[in-house]
Amino acid sequence: VKYSELLELKSNNNLRFGIIRFRLQKSITFGIQDGLQILTFPSNPFRVAISLLLTKANINNQHLSAKVLVAGDPWESSLCAYLLKSTFFTMAKVQVQIHGDIGNKTWIRLTFRNFLRSKLAKLTLQFADQLRTVSKKQTENIISKYRVSDLKCRVIPVPSLFSTTVDIPFEPLIVTGK
Repeated sequence: VKYSELLELKSNNNLRFGIIRFRLQKSITFGIQDGLQILTFPSNPFRVAISLLLTKANINNQHLSAKVLVAGDPWESSLCAYLLKSTFFTMAKVQVQIHGDIGNKTWIRLTFRNFLRSKLAKLTLQFADQLRTVSKKQTENIISKYRVSDLKCRVIPVPSLFSTTVDIPFEPLIVTGK
């Protein structure tokens, strides 16, 4: 909420922010919390599709608009962002944020779920208007593994709460056999 307030102030209040979130629920809900419009969808993409069909008129009556839909991962969130774009926000751009090294072969082979998500990412990353990664190496892996254009990629590291000039007290963890 504080982040959106700062961005609104920087834009001279020309930019309004809303939150689209996903929770374990059966239908779409709309509300206002702390001055932000919050549109809540079921976290299951199948339920999202059904809910969109059932509540499209209700959401259109809310007069919502979006210029950018930000998906927090290249899997379920991206699928939901594309459903939203195709249903309500046809002019919106989709940014997919990648926080892990999903192009890494070791990660892909780690679990069957990771293997399936890698295949899903191959599809969703192609449709993204922009990809946000946290490092140059991660970007190179994504470009190589998923064959996306480097023009789509933006390296935006996660900001640290710690200054690099401050000594942070560190106590090593000592593990004993007991």
